[in-house]
Amino acid sequence: MGDAFVEVEFQRFWRRLQQLGLNAYESRSYLVLLGHPKFKALELAARAQLNVGMCRMAQKRYADAGAALLVVPYTYDYPELNALALLEAARAFSENKQPGQAVRLLDSLTGGLAGLRVAVLGAAYRAGVKETAFSGVFAITRELGRRAALPLVHDPLYTESELCGLGFVPYCLGEPCNAAIVHTDHPEYSTLTPADLPGIRALVDGRAIIDPRPWSSVPLHVLGIGGPAQPAGERAHRQPRTQRAGRG
Repeated sequence: MGDAFVEVEFQRFWRRLQQLGLNAYESRSYLVLLGHPKFKALELAARAQLNVGMCRMAQKRYADAGAALLVVPYTYDYPELNALALLEAARAFSENKQPGQAVRLLDSLTGGLAGLRVAVLGAAYRAGVKETAFSGVFAITRELGRRAALPLVHDPLYTESELCGLGFVPYCLGEPCNAAIVHTDHPEYSTLTPADLPGIRALVDGRAIIDPRPWSSVPLHVLGIGGPAQPAGERAHRQPRTQRAGRG
């Protein structure tokens, strides 16, 4: 009888909280504060940690997201939450490996990067945010340098002096380059054409934002989760423009 009463009270509270506009996480938090026996503080903590990881994923701070998500299965004993956290952590680590994957692909497309001027488009970790913390641009430029290429960095949010202050050689659209990698999904990059990157031999789009139609004469490959990169021309014919290559 006691358990039945608890369940009835829970349903009554839950409906009322939803009517007040609280989401599921906020409702659980409120019931924990009330001491409701259906929700325990540890479960709330696990869900909060999972939420932190998912927020980092949305911000494209993949290394930080993976670390936050792995706290859940290693700290709490909630099988459903643990399974979800592990799945999302795997996705975060897959995304975090894309800088190296982009450089390897570009090396393959160009037949070797040694001596080439490579434009890295985007220093910020995500579009519209002037912040390089957790940005993959550092890993990309290091790997390019290791392969004897000259990495050049462009970002509409940063001045040339600011890019120099971050340790980069600045690049301006319209200057000659041999190859390029789209690192940040700034909307300005979605309409790029070969004329904006004179002399370009290959482009790797790490954010799936480039309109492939002007690039029929230049190899353009799109990176995505869960499969190898596909030529943009094939992607344009086989799936909608908004869908990333490699996603199931």
